[in-house]
Amino acid sequence: MYCQNCGNQIPDNARFCPRCGTDLYAGRSGAAPAPEPWRAAPAPEPARRSAAQPAWSADAGGATMLAEMRRKSLRTGALSLGLALVIPLLLLIAGEPMAGLCVGVVLIPIGGFPLIKALRGGYQKQIRDFIAANGCAREAERFYYNTTPVWREVRLGRDFVYFRAGSKDILLRPWDVAWAYRHVYTQYVLIVIPIARSYSVVVRTMGGKTYSLTANKKIANELLEAMQRVLPGTLFGYDSNLEKVYKENRQAFAARWEEKVPGCMTGHTPM
Repeated sequence: MYCQNCGNQIPDNARFCPRCGTDLYAGRSGAAPAPEPWRAAPAPEPARRSAAQPAWSADAGGATMLAEMRRKSLRTGALSLGLALVIPLLLLIAGEPMAGLCVGVVLIPIGGFPLIKALRGGYQKQIRDFIAANGCAREAERFYYNTTPVWREVRLGRDFVYFRAGSKDILLRPWDVAWAYRHVYTQYVLIVIPIARSYSVVVRTMGGKTYSLTANKKIANELLEAMQRVLPGTLFGYDSNLEKVYKENRQAFAARWEEKVPGCMTGHTPM
């Protein structure tokens, strides 16, 4: 059977199209078949772990996952500090100690800040707050290690969504994701001559947060397609009217998720 809206092939007993969310029985006579529970879908195939990747432990309580994320943040922070040291060192080698000192005073604190924040675990604060509020440390860690990334650090599942926005690690419930779309930024010369374009996937949450995942055009499109398959209640594609609704009435986005996955918003506090 195929969706009459987007043409996607879907199971014969499906009520909604998993790609575009169309109600396949809207306007038809007769009762629709009882939909399969959204959570009953088979779990994604566990990712193959490299020898360096630690196995998930039921007793870890999220500590293993957070430690791995922190190590990645430390590597990024060390690289930032290293880059900040290059120019002052080059100036010193070139026989300009005063210029090197002045540049170093400016650049080293800027480059060292990410490393300090990584040492303190600041980039994982949202995840610590999330698992503390939801009491789901073990479930989150199982998801992290048993889910294959869609792209880089983007992991999608029926219970959690994980990604890195810049240097920050973000963990959400699927129904925290209200809206997602592709953003194109064009650079111009002399105001009218385009010279470069950059792409990103913008994720807007029920709690009013906005995250941007930078990618090339192909990856951005593939990432949105993957999100459409896994997040049936999320709206996709930018529209100025949606922007207004998002700012004034995010409850409408929550109602869509509740319609697609009944009960998901019960007792849920948007992150």
